[in-house]
Amino acid sequence: MIINVISLFGSIIFLIISLISLLIYYKKESNQKYSFKNCFPYELNHKSNNNFIIIGKIIMIVSWLFLTIFYIVFPIHRDKLGNLQILVSFTNVVGIIGIILVAIIFIIDTKNVKKHLIIDVLFFTITFVLTGSVSFMGFWTLLESPSSDIDIKKIVCSSFACLLLILQILLIFNPKLKNWHKLDKQYQDDQSVVYIRPKWFVLAYSEWSFIFSIYIDAILLFVMFA
Repeated sequence: MIINVISLFGSIIFLIISLISLLIYYKKESNQKYSFKNCFPYELNHKSNNNFIIIGKIIMIVSWLFLTIFYIVFPIHRDKLGNLQILVSFTNVVGIIGIILVAIIFIIDTKNVKKHLIIDVLFFTITFVLTGSVSFMGFWTLLESPSSDIDIKKIVCSSFACLLLILQILLIFNPKLKNWHKLDKQYQDDQSVVYIRPKWFVLAYSEWSFIFSIYIDAILLFVMFA
């Protein structure tokens, strides 16, 4: 149990520290504020030798490693899972694949449009499957347990996972994704036109939403089986 606690909460703490560090130095180097609404994850991956940025990247990698450990070892007492053992093992594998894809998203920029979009499709699909597995686990309690033994905690977590699934479906089938690359026109004082990203850049905030979903799924798993 202690490994589960350390790996999960370690991953969250290191993620927060890393994001704070990278956000601060993104603003210093770019002279503009980073926004999760219209900036891609890879844009935090500065190509800089600044020690603080390098440390921020390392901390981010540590967060992914801790989360990977969580998905490898969780849950510890598999002998008590019964018919859920296969689904839990499947969830472990899908979670690990999802983390690997997160790392790739932070590396491949949109200059490699085809590669970036392929990774996005894989990542969105894997994360959706992961969340679906988490949701199904809790509702399985309704099938296996008599009404007096139903685990309310699992039902609540599964319901939350269902809401997350709905959000993911809305993001995946968002009509704006087809034209994610379109920019807004902005007229300058001399009437010249420049093109800027919209305030809500659909592919960018979708990527961040699915990245955070990987962590949320881990939290739900932990609460369900704690």
